[in-house]
Amino acid sequence: MTTTEDHRRTTQEAIFAAVSAGQTVYTKAPSGWMIVGPAADIVEGATVTVTKRDGSTSQVRVGPVGGIRTTRGVEYQVAGFTKIPTPAPRPAEKPRTGFDLVPNAMFGTGRRYRAQPGATQYDDGSGRYRVQIWDNS
Repeated sequence: MTTTEDHRRTTQEAIFAAVSAGQTVYTKAPSGWMIVGPAADIVEGATVTVTKRDGSTSQVRVGPVGGIRTTRGVEYQVAGFTKIPTPAPRPAEKPRTGFDLVPNAMFGTGRRYRAQPGATQYDDGSGRYRVQIWDNS
């Protein structure tokens, strides 16, 4: 046997082992990439989870199906597929700017800045705060 034949046989055995375990996997065919999986799971239009060689998974929509085949008592199907795009992660929420007015009997009305939680600043009107109280809120 040549190295190419050994590689092909090893790949086929790995695919057979995965399908026997109930997994759907990718395989390279002369016409392009296909998926191979248990016959019951591979139905045109269905969404299936495909296990990649590195163990990670992805979701695909089953395309044209080639028909049921049986090897060593295991029924499987080969089919085309369409990748299902994964939604882009939502951007992190920006912190709100501004402040809330907080009344205080001793210092009057203070500003609790949203960007600096836990501190209330009491301003004398000059634009600079004169008292800052850390109130752990």
